Parts: sequence; C-alpha cells; structure tokens
Amino acid sequence: MDYRIEKFSLDELADEKLFRHWVLSLKKINNSYFHPKISEFNDNFQENKKMSKYSYLEGMPLHLKIEQEKKFGITMHYTQSSKKNLLEIKTSEKMLKKAYLIATQLIVGIEKLGGTLTNSWQSEIVKLELSPLKFRFIITELTKRRSLIQEGSMKPAYGRVSSGELKLEIKFDSGEKSYIYATKDISFNQQLEDIFGTIRGEYLLLRDKELEQRIAKDLENKKRLLLEDNQKLEEEKVRLQKEISESQIS
Repeated sequence: MDYRIEKFSLDELADEKLFRHWVLSLKKINNSYFHPKISEFNDNFQENKKMSKYSYLEGMPLHLKIEQEKKFGITMHYTQSSKKNLLEIKTSEKMLKKAYLIATQLIVGIEKLGGTLTNSWQSEIVKLELSPLKFRFIITELTKRRSLIQEGSMKPAYGRVSSGELKLEIKFDSGEKSYIYATKDISFNQQLEDIFGTIRGEYLLLRDKELEQRIAKDLENKKRLLLEDNQKLEEEKVRLQKEISESQIS
C-alpha cells in the first residue's frame, strides 16, 4: 500500500507548479505504511537489538559459545548478515518512526518518478537512482550537550544526549553536492516540497548537461563525416583528372 500515489512523468518535470502539486500527494503517506525496504531495515534493527545482549558470547571458545546459543535458542551469526542492510539511518529508537516516514516518502516518490533503489557490487550502500541522477540519503539524530550529575560528586559531568531533532542529508553523485535539512523548527513533512524541489533541480541540471553533451557529440560526428565525404570527393576528383590526362596523352 502506498496510498495510491500517482506516477509523475519526467516529461512534465519542467512544469514546477505541476510538480509541486504532485509532491503534496506524498504527504498522504504516514506511519501506518513503510516501504518494504524500510520494513526490512527495521526487522534487522529489532533483531540486532535483541541479539546485542548476547554479544559477550563472541569472545567465548567455540564449544562454550555453541552451548550458550542452544541454551538461549539463538544463532549469533545472524548479526553478521543483518549488518548488510546499509540504509543510512542512525537515530534513537524513539525517533525511528519519524526517520522511517521521510525515508519512505523519498523512496516512494523516486519510484513514482520512474526511479529505483540501487546498489553496486562495489558498495553495499543503498542509493536512489533517477537516471542519470544518483544520490544517497542519510538520516541522523542531532545531539545536545547536557550536564549529568554523577552520584557522590558535586561537579556535573557533561555528555551528549539525543535531542529529538533529525537531520536529512542528500548527497548527489554528480559534483558531490550535498544538501541538509533539519527538523529543529519545521518538520520534514513541511519541507517535502523543498526536498523534492532540490532533487528535481539536480535532475534537470544533469539531464540538460547530458543532452548538451550528446548534441555536441552528434555535431562533432556530423562534421567528421562531412570532412570524410569531402575528402573522398576530392580524392575522386583527383583520380578522374588523372584518368582524363592519361587518356589525352594516349
């Protein structure tokens, strides 16, 4: 279920007003639906959380480790495979749903534009691709400095704690551009038009640049073919003149 979000044709992407109106439809997505990739990520997160309390088993001799695994009904190697789900979402558990929401809106939006989730054999990091555009999205939670009174001490100790504010970073492969959005004063949902407006702008820039390069390459090929044709005509002209001269002599 993706709330029947309509597809948007890339042929109409130049119409900014129409595009922004379509982006508003992505706000229909809420925390009752997450993209399957997000659900997979969450399943792995929850499993890793469950398994983390048994991490001490990793340092045990193999026979003791197997004995303890049987006792608790667990398999420690699971954590190794689950680490391969490399969506870049790093927040406190409390903020996960908000992070999952903007991630789902991004993925569904790109898919409805005709794009896809992708990763190469060279890297397990998941990217969004709207050919020729590729980008990563990284969702983290900001921290803040807080004094923590230690028991038995009159002096406060300072540390970093979760702030409840999220940061979204979009990193484009082309030109290594990076854009950052945060929820300090305004939610991601309220910034959705700006976020997708940035993606649209980068796509149009790259598309137009590649179009210009293709046109320039086509012109260069036409010039080359024209020069080759002229050269062949000149060679043929010389050959005919030579034949005429030889025939007159004979």
